[in-house]
Amino acid sequence: YMVSQELLDLYPPADMPLPVQFRRGEYPLHPAVAHLRHILGQPEAADESILRLLTACYFATITHLDREIAKVLAALDDAGLTDDTRIVYTADHGYSHGNHFLLGLFNLYEHSVGVPLIMAGPDIPAGRTGSKCADCGRSILPPRRGVVWNPGGVPAGVQAGKGSCAVLRRTGNKLGKN
Repeated sequence: YMVSQELLDLYPPADMPLPVQFRRGEYPLHPAVAHLRHILGQPEAADESILRLLTACYFATITHLDREIAKVLAALDDAGLTDDTRIVYTADHGYSHGNHFLLGLFNLYEHSVGVPLIMAGPDIPAGRTGSKCADCGRSILPPRRGVVWNPGGVPAGVQAGKGSCAVLRRTGNKLGKN
């Protein structure tokens, strides 16, 4: 991870929780998982201080992401678009960060395959939760309705009005569409 010292200081490594089943004798020894550890070059034992630092960096990265999302939401508020905008937040995967003595995304444990799907906006009931599997790629965010946030305007190599995404850009205090 690459995080600023300011954000890392919010999460002292000594205060970070340790992952579950990371110690030798606790972690799964299934041949497929053992093979993953082998090809990734993981040692047989984990250094607790490194795992705590990785967790602190992960939390700092999430804080950075939260702050960036806050900027997008503030821009919607400033433009008076919040009440008319559907907001969808998701991710493509979770992260093991040491649980079961795995680092990365290479397994089917819930922490790697369970991803967030948070929605708000018109016609989306507030406070509703569920546990059904969602197919974001095809049913929730079809590409023809995609929107890309880009404060600087249209990204290099993308022609406005061409392709499947509308590109939002800031124009003064309003958001415009390219």
